[in-house]
Amino acid sequence: MNSIASSARRLIAIAYTVFEVLLLAVFLAGAVVAMVRVAGYVSSLLYVEDPEKFRTELLTVIDISIYTLILIDLARTMVVSITTRRFSIEGIMEAGMLAMVREFIALTLSEKPLQHIMIVALVFAVLFIAWAYTKTRIHTEKQH
Repeated sequence: MNSIASSARRLIAIAYTVFEVLLLAVFLAGAVVAMVRVAGYVSSLLYVEDPEKFRTELLTVIDISIYTLILIDLARTMVVSITTRRFSIEGIMEAGMLAMVREFIALTLSEKPLQHIMIVALVFAVLFIAWAYTKTRIHTEKQH
């Protein structure tokens, strides 16, 4: 009887790991698709002459960028869960808070003038680049 229970536990653990890996793949694929969309919107911003269309597309870039960060955070949570074999509720809560912040930002910026949105987008881009740089640097230092 113990061998059946042990086999069942192993099977459930394998199924759970496969599920986590699939979720990780979905989050990463979503992040890649979102980054491609951001690149497309940013490149199209260079040719927009109508200020209102520029404003709308810039808001879309900010929105998709924050969405991308949420997906990256969820992917990071899944990596931690897979490698440590512990589910991190903290990571899920962080992603939920980021989702709420995304909504607040979208609502707030929709009422602001274009100049304000451009400043927010610039600050966000600088922070995102700094964040990506520190993440890659930390990862590189851990390997050496």
